[in-house]
Amino acid sequence: MHVGPFDEMQETYSAVEAEMEERGLVAGDDMWEEYLTDPDDEVDASLWETRLFFPLTTEDVTDAGLADPDESR
Repeated sequence: MHVGPFDEMQETYSAVEAEMEERGLVAGDDMWEEYLTDPDDEVDASLWETRLFFPLTTEDVTDAGLADPDESR
């Protein structure tokens, strides 16, 4: 989750991408953001919360040991 102004969100993206690379994970084609704080309700940008979603490709999840393809049968 990113906490802070939108113009500093790239730092959070970079940290997530570095962690994924370290673990051998690759994001799928789509990602999205969920804005948890409305800037109209909270004027202090340092308190804005944005949830970042990076769905993983199926192959990478399996390769990383996070899913067992045999369990889905």
